[in-house]
This record gives sequence, structure tokens and C-alpha cells, in this order.
Amino acid sequence: MMDSNDHLEHYKSDAEIERELNQIKTLSLSRNEALFLSDTFTLLVEHEREGGSIQLPARGVVPSAGMSVPIDMIQKIGLAVLMTTDPKNTMQMTEVAFSVSELYLLRECCQSYVRMNNEPVGYNLTRKIYRLLLEDTIQEQVFFDKITKDINISLDKEERKDADTRTNNDRTSN
Repeated sequence: MMDSNDHLEHYKSDAEIERELNQIKTLSLSRNEALFLSDTFTLLVEHEREGGSIQLPARGVVPSAGMSVPIDMIQKIGLAVLMTTDPKNTMQMTEVAFSVSELYLLRECCQSYVRMNNEPVGYNLTRKIYRLLLEDTIQEQVFFDKITKDINISLDKEERKDADTRTNNDRTSN
């Protein structure tokens, strides 16, 4: 007999989801990408009110300031700006550790058409972020494609002449 909750075994628990969202991934940022993110974010400030607290942007969100983020995100992006604009950093690149949930926040502000100093920062960030978020899925797909590349699953091929095509082909009875 099937338990009415059997269908739930395919869903992740809250603890599993939280663990996944807290995983740390490293995002490589160029100078232009770091500057774009810095220009896009505004600080999300928590205000105490009667009956609890509310979170409001520090400045009005305008189309160029795509979203409000917590102070730790502002600090990470600020550090990336400082690292990539340092005259000693000739590559103008840096790596920043973000949690998966932070990567989802970053994804929200990356329009693929955005350019900065002739660099397609929106497109580049979108690809980098999705690559990090979906790297396990991509690896699984590559592995699956590799092990199935020589398998012919075409149904258009002629059936073997000795194949038993009867619908009730119990092989134990002869």
C-alpha cells in the first residue's frame, strides 16, 4: 500500500535547500563587471518600527540601480571594485566568494544587453553566474552524453528478424 506522503520523497527538505543556498562558489569578476554591480546595487537598510523591523533601500531605486542588497553584498562588491581598479592589478580581475543565494541576487540585475566600456558585462555575468549555479547539472549532462553517445536508440531501424514482437511474449513459456 502506498503512503499518501510517498510523493514528498522527491522534494528536498528545508535543511537541504538551506544547505544548497549557503554553498559557496567563486565568481571571477572583471573591473567593468565589478563597477557595473556596484552601480546597480543600493544598500538595503533595516529600520526598526513598532511591531518589528522593515527593510528599505537606502536610496530610491532607479532603473540604473536595479536592486537593494544587504550590506555584506555591498562590501563584497566594494572589495571587488577596489581589487580590480588597483593599479598593481594589471589583469583587472578578482575572484569573490558568494553563496548560491547571493548568486541568485546577482542574477536578478544582469540584463544580457548591458555593456560597460564596450565590455558586454550583462552577458558575461549572466553566463558566469549560470555556470556556477548549474555546474552540477552541466556535469551530469556531459557525463550522460558521454556514456550514451554510442547507444543507438532510434526506433526507425528495422527490427531484428529473430525478435519476438508478440505483445504477450512471456519468455518462460515455450
